[in-house]
Amino acid sequence: MKLRNLKAFCHVAETGSLSEAARRNGITPASAGSRLLTLEQQLGLMLLYRKRQQHKLTPAGQVLYDHAREILRLYEDVKARLQKESQP
Repeated sequence: MKLRNLKAFCHVAETGSLSEAARRNGITPASAGSRLLTLEQQLGLMLLYRKRQQHKLTPAGQVLYDHAREILRLYEDVKARLQKESQP
């Protein structure tokens, strides 16, 4: 499971929009969709109900979203701490 896939997933969950999630990640909507599909294939679960106007989390998607936010937060905390500690 790649952090970039989790980040794209979280942005779709937060905005309900594949296009907006793609914009936030600096990628195309097709790439964002591919990242979501990769997560679903890895987990063997549907994470989003895909509607024309609004994507909504499935129950499994909600569980992943709750944990993914924490994983991404921890990653940013560790990265910041390591950068701070590497300063002279």
